Amino acid sequence: MLAILAAALAPLMALAESLSVQQELKIARNAGIEIIYSTDLVPAELMAPTPRAEATPLQRVTEALAPNGLVLRAIGVGKFVVVKADKPPPPAGTTPPPPEVLDEITVYASRYSIDARGRIDQKLLTQTDIQSIPGSHDDPMRSLRSLPGFATAASARPYVRGSLADDVLVRYDGVTLFDPFHLKNFQSLYGAIDPLAVGGMEVYSGGYPVRYGTRSGGVIDITPRPSLPGHEFDLELSRSSYGVATSGISESLPIEWLATIRSNTSSLLLEPIESVPGDPRVTDATGRVRWTVNDAAGLTLGWLLLDDTVGFDSNTDEQAAHARYRDQYVWLAYDQRIDTSLRSRTTLALAAATRKRNGSVDLPDISIGSVAEDRSYSKTELSSDWVYEPGALTALTWGAALADTEADYSYTRVLSLDPAVASAFNRAATSNLSGSGSPRARTFSAYGSLRHLWPHFESELGLRMDGQDYIDEATHLQWSPRLNLRYDFTPHWHAYGSIGRFTQAQAIEEWRTEELQHTADPAEVARHTVLGLSHDDDAGLRWSLEFYRKRWTTVSPYYESELDPTALLPDLLPDRMRIAPNASEAHGVELNVRAQLTRGLQSWISVTSAQVEDEFDTTDQRRSWDQPLAVNGGASWTGNNMNFSAVLGWHSGWPSTPVSGTDPQDSSPIVLGPRNSTRWNDYVSFDVRGSWMRPTFGGEMTLFAEITNVTDRRNLCCTVLQPPQAGSSSLGIERKAWLPLVFNVGVTMRWHSAPWKMGD
Repeated sequence: MLAILAAALAPLMALAESLSVQQELKIARNAGIEIIYSTDLVPAELMAPTPRAEATPLQRVTEALAPNGLVLRAIGVGKFVVVKADKPPPPAGTTPPPPEVLDEITVYASRYSIDARGRIDQKLLTQTDIQSIPGSHDDPMRSLRSLPGFATAASARPYVRGSLADDVLVRYDGVTLFDPFHLKNFQSLYGAIDPLAVGGMEVYSGGYPVRYGTRSGGVIDITPRPSLPGHEFDLELSRSSYGVATSGISESLPIEWLATIRSNTSSLLLEPIESVPGDPRVTDATGRVRWTVNDAAGLTLGWLLLDDTVGFDSNTDEQAAHARYRDQYVWLAYDQRIDTSLRSRTTLALAAATRKRNGSVDLPDISIGSVAEDRSYSKTELSSDWVYEPGALTALTWGAALADTEADYSYTRVLSLDPAVASAFNRAATSNLSGSGSPRARTFSAYGSLRHLWPHFESELGLRMDGQDYIDEATHLQWSPRLNLRYDFTPHWHAYGSIGRFTQAQAIEEWRTEELQHTADPAEVARHTVLGLSHDDDAGLRWSLEFYRKRWTTVSPYYESELDPTALLPDLLPDRMRIAPNASEAHGVELNVRAQLTRGLQSWISVTSAQVEDEFDTTDQRRSWDQPLAVNGGASWTGNNMNFSAVLGWHSGWPSTPVSGTDPQDSSPIVLGPRNSTRWNDYVSFDVRGSWMRPTFGGEMTLFAEITNVTDRRNLCCTVLQPPQAGSSSLGIERKAWLPLVFNVGVTMRWHSAPWKMGD
């Protein structure tokens, strides 16, 4: 018993010993505080006084710096830089106050904030780094897959609490992105933002503030990676991609910059869905240059380029598909702080995109056809956002935006289905279509919100207006009131809630070309209701229990492959369905627990019970990504120069449509059951990743390796129809699985030309 007690007290006794200031900075970093310092100001031999037992990590750092004439200067939420104090250090034995900084808004339900080191605030557990999350394949969008309420599979696009994948707003540096994924018509397998360009991600799965509009399902708001004083250069190479990045702050000019370029190294990106040989060529480039006009204003020029070329060719000529995608964004933003309480950001953004694809299928007794699609669109948007904070307890935000969008599309399909197969799927045997369109739209929006904090209560009331002026149509208007509340019973117990209306007008680049859509759908309307209870303690344990309900009273039609969602050319196969529900609803409960077990070891688990259904005149049908129960858990250990993390994910099998062959006397080649009336086997994936860092070649080298689906479990997903074998009239039926075992290994080199570095 004494040995056990001594082992339990040893870490606490070690923490009570005097450490160097650099070691205190490391403790603060592990607690989620980002601190930049110079080794000239904080040399390795600089010692800190013995910390108080009750001191927080931020207080420990503040007290360690003060006797040495140093202080922390806030440069953002949870971000500080070590500088010399303007005043002499306080007398020994006194406790300096921690730096004052207005905390981030915490009233919002279902909000998760992840920085570049993978820290996740409030209800969720932390992970070590966006780039170090197992199974993410160096993709920040895939790193979100462990969040509760996020349903993902082969695609990097998440389904957020039952929403369609297109119902999620994605922004980078405040600019709305059309479709920020590579391989768009092939499951959007890869996110378009280089992890070297990401500083953090703010994610809302419901109840988000009124500054976010145009989407009804969720928000992923990505902030650029911050530049550090000096010049930094990064080089990354792995089995899946290679990339370079540079960032820094000029010593002689008021300029800071960030630039990245990345490309794939192999067809490893296609592992989840590849059924025929594929040859992807994927490239993205991100840039950002900021000129500091004065202490209160700055001008930012940013750009993002995505370029994809992909081809699939079958040796038997059964299927062939080729596609080319190109997206370009350029934006100019001016931000200013008019005084200590008022600040604004005004942005002019230009975007242009092209989508081209063509392909053919030759499946005797099933389908024979070809398709060619060509789409392009451009958008110009001017937006301005303002924040007024007359004090630490009140904030008023407002803004407006104007945009003009033009699109052109052409679509040609020649398709012949076997009559018996067409009858089984309730399709026409011949489905030829050819046409074009040139929609135009002007959109406008305005919003305002008021937030106030009382001693134990915080609230935000907001109202948003969105409007669309489609050419040759009437102007459409939508209003979205939203209310967010939080009550603190004690410093550790919190209750919160959110209720609001969220609207989603159909953007012209989303018109369904495969049916030659010529008029916009009515705007989708959703109501979000969230109730939650959370608790945190001083030992690093946090948990939350959250109930939610999303109800869409207006839903746009969408297309779906009933049997094989990974098909290369879904519009040339018989299982392509147009789904037009009258309404939809998602509801569920989420339990999230995270714990800081030791200074370097943290763990987390989330359990979600949920249901999502489309409602029709006579019946309700589960959406194809409905998962009644999901569990995600993991752990991450970080040492001085090593990191190891593991994630275990399990969820109920997604709905499936039963299909079987028939005997030779049956007139139908297959028997098709009710849509989504059965389920695939439960999905399980165990993913691990390890990294090792050491100084070398004048910089830092990090070697990493990760394995996705370590056990190579066969998680079934799809049914593929095959032509009948010789002498048989029944179609062949193949069951496919997605996300097999994938091994990735790589190296990252980082050089910094100045003595500044991140606290590590």
